[in-house]
Amino acid sequence: MKKSGDHLTHFGFMAKRALDAAKEDMAKCEAAFQRATADVEDCEEKLRGAQEKASQIKAKRQGVPEQSEVAAEPKATPKAKAKAKVKKGKTAMKVMKAMKAMKAMK
Repeated sequence: MKKSGDHLTHFGFMAKRALDAAKEDMAKCEAAFQRATADVEDCEEKLRGAQEKASQIKAKRQGVPEQSEVAAEPKATPKAKAKAKVKKGKTAMKVMKAMKAMKAMK
């Protein structure tokens, strides 16, 4: 453009301006691409870690619970105890009497 003198005309000035803007956009895009590449690698590492944790949880669910887990279960409430008594063969009347007695104690 300088050989023909077009850089001094309006069209030459606009072309130079567009070229400079395109170079700036190219630099921004390259920087964004490099950041995105680094972010993808970080996300892949996080994904692998999460998959490992998920597989450990699945294996734990499918396996037999350990003794410490069984011992950590909460104790049964009075209502649960009454239901267990019914299952053991007590009649419904006895359970009702026991439940009324519990209400009277409150």
